[in-house]
Amino acid sequence: MATMRAVQVPRPNGPFEIVERPIPEPGTGSVRIKVQACGICHSDSLTKEGHFPGVTYPRVPGHEIAGVIDAVGSEVPQWKVGQRVGVGWLGSYCGHCESCRRGIFITCANQRVTGITMDGGYQEYVLVPFEGLALIPEEIKPIDAAPLMCAGITTFNSLFRLGFAIYLIEALCDVALNLIFYVLLRPVHKNLALLAVFFGLMSTALYAVAELFYFAASIILRGGDALKAFSPDQLNALALLSLKVFGTGAGLFMVFYGVASVLRGYLIFRSGYLPRFLGVLLVLAGLGFITKNFALVLAPAYAWDALLLPMFLAAVSLMVWFLAKGVDIPKWRARSATFEGLTSE
Repeated sequence: MATMRAVQVPRPNGPFEIVERPIPEPGTGSVRIKVQACGICHSDSLTKEGHFPGVTYPRVPGHEIAGVIDAVGSEVPQWKVGQRVGVGWLGSYCGHCESCRRGIFITCANQRVTGITMDGGYQEYVLVPFEGLALIPEEIKPIDAAPLMCAGITTFNSLFRLGFAIYLIEALCDVALNLIFYVLLRPVHKNLALLAVFFGLMSTALYAVAELFYFAASIILRGGDALKAFSPDQLNALALLSLKVFGTGAGLFMVFYGVASVLRGYLIFRSGYLPRFLGVLLVLAGLGFITKNFALVLAPAYAWDALLLPMFLAAVSLMVWFLAKGVDIPKWRARSATFEGLTSE
């Protein structure tokens, strides 16, 4: 019988042991994975030190697994030999308890925990119920994918919410920035400055709508009474669709922001109290945004990220200029006085 190496814990607080074990055959509803990488997590100490109730020994720890399916048991839907998969803390769920019916599988009342209530990835081959599998994209290396199965998931939710919170701060700053640019550029041409405000606020509003779809994905995956009618696969599909809508909306906002940038660049160029090169950079940046936006819609293959580079250069140049030199106040006041005189007549 073919054998494999495994690292097991023989008893609570026992030492790690490298042993030879028979290579197991997958049973009903499970697959066998040839382990390519397995991360080390602090939670493995629950097995090592016997802190988790109900652990039977000897036990093989490890719940950050990346590998390839090399055998498939009976009654396993979809999964095939050769697919790259990962396994995390949740080894399987029952699908019928209250938590599972809500789509919250991580709190399943009958769950199996990888490396604790079932053998984990500190071995060359591991048997895993198909419910615990996650597909790994080809571009991610096993050594990079393995930690994502636990550490990545643990930090993902916080980072996901932090991204949304940062956008809210950015949106508030965008509104204030529109007012600042209007006051700054109104003496050059009031109507164009006001039009730039409209396009700027429109871009902020459109991105805000897109961000709602970004956040909706976490709501969908968290489940709830309103989502009980959907199967797990349907919930996953809805969450992915929500993120794709966010990506599209986040791209479309660029045309409005681009037009606002072109208008502001033109007004800066004509102002006399800000250097013309800043206006030229901002016009080029706006044109880059507009071009990328239409490329995304009409010819996605040509929506090069390089089109965003002028906006980066313009933003950095504006920031540095305002911090180091600022506005030529006497010229701005003179231009404002002329503007006020024209509007009062």
